Amino acid sequence: MIEEIKKIENKLEKLQNKKNEIQILEKMFGDIGEQNIKYKISKHIIDKLTKLINELNKNPNDLHKQVSISRYVLETLIITQLLIKEKDYFLKLYFSIYIHQENKIKNMKERLKREIEVLEENQINYELEIKDKTSDEEEEIFQKYKNKINKDIQIFTLKIEEFGFGGLIHILKNEHLVQYQTKLKEIQNKRIAKAKELVKEEWFKEYFDAKRQHSKVFTFFKDRRSWKQKAEDSDLKNEYELNYKITSDLMHFCSYSLFTLKDIKDEEIKYYYLLLNQYLERIINNLNLFSKTIKIISMN
Repeated sequence: MIEEIKKIENKLEKLQNKKNEIQILEKMFGDIGEQNIKYKISKHIIDKLTKLINELNKNPNDLHKQVSISRYVLETLIITQLLIKEKDYFLKLYFSIYIHQENKIKNMKERLKREIEVLEENQINYELEIKDKTSDEEEEIFQKYKNKINKDIQIFTLKIEEFGFGGLIHILKNEHLVQYQTKLKEIQNKRIAKAKELVKEEWFKEYFDAKRQHSKVFTFFKDRRSWKQKAEDSDLKNEYELNYKITSDLMHFCSYSLFTLKDIKDEEIKYYYLLLNQYLERIINNLNLFSKTIKIISMN
């Protein structure tokens, strides 16, 4: 097991050397345009992998950490393969962050609006029911509605005890909802500004022809492929299927994950490290090609 960990540490050293090379090139050539984006992607991949593997090496017998990191590194390999195979994929990867951020805020906003509706519906019934009731009876009715509302999984309604119906609805509408709307507008404005900037760039036209219409730009960055399809497109279908068969029963709740011990034996650790070692080697090779630094290194 010690030997396998040393091999992984050697890969981390290679990744850091790769990052150093990229940073030198970045200062020389990468302050603008497409190469700058490629450098940023490469550095973030290296930083993320380094962080995850260092965490794993502190506790290599943690089964769930081995499984989740094995899957994440395989997905990183799939993406780096696509970065090599598909000329425009680096732009889809880099700029889709705007789409992800916008969708995340929209989802939270929709959840908030749904919980406000639940409060408002129950407030009407609550106020009808407490008419001509004593304070003790009102409290009992309030507790009934509070329990009814929070019977479902909620986020924003949990403070109803502290603020009451009217107070909580006011806070959620005039503070929380406004904050989400403001944040959503900020991200949308940033996306539009970036689209207007990209559509004017000559280098961008080599990848996508938006015909100088900025509204088209972000439609190019959507990638609706499943991980299975991405794996197939990156020539890693077999590895994807094998890895996911092995890891899925531990990543998801089932009898196997429930009753399997958290700590694993040295032989199993060795197996996961052998996988990681090969994944990382190929990722380094891909980053060499993608960032246009040094030639492909030999496998060992």
